[in-house]
Amino acid sequence: MNFRTMKIVAALAVALFGVSALSSNAQALDAITANIEFDSAINTSNATDLEFGTYLAIIRSSETVTLTMNNLGAVAIGGVTDSTVQYLAGAQSAGGIQVDLPAGTSNVVLQMDRTAATPFANAPNVVLSAVTYSTAIEGNNQAFLPLPATEPVTVVAGGTPQQVTFGATISITGTPNDGPDSSSFDVSFNY
Repeated sequence: MNFRTMKIVAALAVALFGVSALSSNAQALDAITANIEFDSAINTSNATDLEFGTYLAIIRSSETVTLTMNNLGAVAIGGVTDSTVQYLAGAQSAGGIQVDLPAGTSNVVLQMDRTAATPFANAPNVVLSAVTYSTAIEGNNQAFLPLPATEPVTVVAGGTPQQVTFGATISITGTPNDGPDSSSFDVSFNY
């Protein structure tokens, strides 16, 4: 190949290289991303205990005396024939908890579960039973059975806590020991 032909071939190669370089630089590539965020958090707050107060309780004749608190915190004494049960003092109030979902949600039905109540530590003849619950949608004094039962709770508007109020019955089958005592159960919410 002569020098002139080589020059022409070299010039052609440079020109083709330049064109190929231009065509790759003439392209633009960019990524488009799809974004989404999920927020299904269930929040609970302001849990308050069931407060029955202080009682004089002398149980006779194998009676079962009951102290039944409704969702408003009022206590009714039942089953007394030969026994003596009297309210003495102290706060009486229903228990409660607020449950909330993210703002923007509406009329979402959650499942509420509870564990069985723990025994009263100092009074084996006293049992927390017949727990009830109340909400604005589900109504008053609904039976709240322990697991595996679940109960519905409707959160009307996310961002606005939904109040769930609890009542219960304490059954007494013998004269309890003096002093404060407590029983508890756990409440959980899920979808």
